[in-house]
Amino acid sequence: MTTYYNPNIPPDLNTWVKLSLDEQTRLAKNFHDSARIKASKQHAYLHVYVENQIASGFRPAIRALDRLQGEGLGRHDAIHMIATVFAAYYQQRPATPSRKEQSDAQIALNAELDALTVSDCTST
Repeated sequence: MTTYYNPNIPPDLNTWVKLSLDEQTRLAKNFHDSARIKASKQHAYLHVYVENQIASGFRPAIRALDRLQGEGLGRHDAIHMIATVFAAYYQQRPATPSRKEQSDAQIALNAELDALTVSDCTST
């Protein structure tokens, strides 16, 4: 089973999706620790969340990753930009959204990911 994660290299999706969330998070945290990049467990989880969205075939995240990399951004930094969009989305959601609020929020999230470009990057 996978014992290493590097956000600059796409994980093998068949292997990645078989790992538990805890194992995925541990691998992402270990990458940052071994690279001497100060990162919290929450930071590692954001990597995992984006990787899992990509692995599940969530097209707005896949398109954003492809576009950001096509614009010259490294995969690791592109993951950070996408994670920032997801984090903002979840912070702004009501605790118990109605179906309309959920639908509107999903449409807004998809649009934001589809509009995300390297020029939106201020710091990763």
